[in-house]
Amino acid sequence: MKNKIFILLIFIAIFLFSFSKAKAADDIEIYINETEHTIAFPYEKSFRAVVKIINNSNEVKSVKVTPAGEMPSGGNISIATGEYKLEPRQEAHCVIVFKVAQNSTNGLGTSIPLRFSWDGGEERQIFIIKSKILPFKNKNDDLSQSEFEIYDKDSNEKIKDASIIALLPSGMEQIIASNNDGKYTLQLPSSEYLKKIKEDYKIDLENTGYFLQVSKDGYKSYLKSNFSPKKGEDKRILALEPLNKVGDYKLEETVKSGYSVWWIKSSANGNYIAVSQGAHGKEGIEPPLYSKVLLLSEEGKKIWENEVGGECWGLDISADGNYIASGCHDGKIYLWERSGKKLWEYTNENGNQVRWVKFSPNSKYLLAGPVNSKAEESGIFDVITGELKWSYYTGDYLRAGSFSFDGKTTYFDSANGIIHALDTEQGELKWVGNGDHYIPSMFALSESTKQIYTAGKGLAFTALESNTGKFRWQTLVDQTITAADVADDGSIVGVTVGGMIYKLNKLGEIEWSRYYGGVGHNGVHYTKNNQYILLGGSNATLLDGDGNVLWQKNPNIEIDMIGPAEQWTGGANDVWMNEDASLIILGGDDGNIEFYKGKVIDGKNNLKQVIGPYARDMEKDSGILEDFKFNENRNTGKEIKLPPIPLLLALGVLAAVLIIIIVLVARIRKR
Repeated sequence: MKNKIFILLIFIAIFLFSFSKAKAADDIEIYINETEHTIAFPYEKSFRAVVKIINNSNEVKSVKVTPAGEMPSGGNISIATGEYKLEPRQEAHCVIVFKVAQNSTNGLGTSIPLRFSWDGGEERQIFIIKSKILPFKNKNDDLSQSEFEIYDKDSNEKIKDASIIALLPSGMEQIIASNNDGKYTLQLPSSEYLKKIKEDYKIDLENTGYFLQVSKDGYKSYLKSNFSPKKGEDKRILALEPLNKVGDYKLEETVKSGYSVWWIKSSANGNYIAVSQGAHGKEGIEPPLYSKVLLLSEEGKKIWENEVGGECWGLDISADGNYIASGCHDGKIYLWERSGKKLWEYTNENGNQVRWVKFSPNSKYLLAGPVNSKAEESGIFDVITGELKWSYYTGDYLRAGSFSFDGKTTYFDSANGIIHALDTEQGELKWVGNGDHYIPSMFALSESTKQIYTAGKGLAFTALESNTGKFRWQTLVDQTITAADVADDGSIVGVTVGGMIYKLNKLGEIEWSRYYGGVGHNGVHYTKNNQYILLGGSNATLLDGDGNVLWQKNPNIEIDMIGPAEQWTGGANDVWMNEDASLIILGGDDGNIEFYKGKVIDGKNNLKQVIGPYARDMEKDSGILEDFKFNENRNTGKEIKLPPIPLLLALGVLAAVLIIIIVLVARIRKR
């Protein structure tokens, strides 16, 4: 009898242990919006899944996201693996992006195995990605045929040599209207067909119609978002307004730095220009052991240059122009006075690359990271003394960040897409929010809208309330956003790896989009007054706020599709201009820093308004067609909740214990 009671106690202990583990596991919930997806090419080129990790407990929890097996090769996957630090009752988002590209799957479906682990629990999930080429130009049914008549708005004369282009949101296909003596015909799959594709394949984009561009040299372009022509025939009449603004610029100075320019930052009044060197990694190109940080005058004169260790992806200049800081790949933070005198330098303990630095509005503090011994820890420095006032562990690398306009709040934007807002003086946490961007390419604030705007590899522009972190809106696109900028009114201009330009209003609605080509890694500048847009790349271009071409470095030369990792092409990797566009600075991937002076004047504009290479033509590019012979089956997944494994284990143990208890009680009664 004693032995049976002892055995019973052992089973009860096992149950209690398992139940405690199950409870710990149940503190974490995992939701996935989609686990299996078929990419409907060319209507979309990317798959985006969002894993919601929810901490239901009253304690801080950490969840690690790691590969659970062999990952696909080819560099077409962006996943914010690493650690997610969750405050009590916090929801964190892990964004997964798979981009279709040449040689990515070699005609087979692709699987992405991931593990989500935490104290007391672990879950695994395999994401299945397939693709299917759908009819496009050879689609004979469900066609729309739009006929256009285009007139001069002032003279009412017919324009006979305009260009009409419809572009898919993916940027992977475009249609050019035929022109028969001023009678334009645009034949393409109808909006009804596009809607069906969206519903059948769960295409989750802000814009599922076409981007329409109607242009004629010397006129303002007609740019329309979500152009959705109905099945059958329709007629459209448009009037184009003459473009009577043009940029008049002259190259005044060229500073040869010797290596690719990464950042161009200016003081608040534009009198001082700081420049750092760096380049996106590319196979076969070794980064230098040393690079330079330069301070230049607005006239393009070199005030000083200082050598630092490795590339410097972190750079800032204080608003008053008195201090310059850089964060470099040698694990150091450097801070100089305007004179070039080094005030101090800081080295983190493990040589983790420093990729972001930012001055507070009053120039009193510097946000930088990593600090101490962990790559996921960043902090606030006293600018004068170099003292690390406090630090905070965010779970991933600091890749962007800023301060509120009054300087009282510091924002940490990490590579996992999580944004932390902390009290600048004390380092106390105020709120945590989701940027949903993986690695950010933009972190900006608008004082008028009281919002934070982010974008990056997560294929989304996202807006949060700056005081609370509350989600406001999110706009999805189908390409990686490499650079973006925000005006004071909250409008946004973003550019992508695939060469698309997007203009969004403060509500996140896409006002227009057009094809451009490569812009370099950081090559977009949008003036705070929303009047001008400067783009980098092989042929730097100035647009007005409505997307019309005002100036080009090399007029009427087609823009090449240069990727952000290219070097020594002579293209601009970063660009800057002042508010009235009287000074334009181009930072080349060949190390040249060019200063152009001039202005936008009244006058006849003869520049080409259709710029950049044409988007990919699937009918002509047989090579990419071969790469996209995927599984023809269509399958989309629904949102699921993953049950914690320890909970299942506990239920199993509980069932076993109950059975044993029933058996023992039955035997005792028999006696």
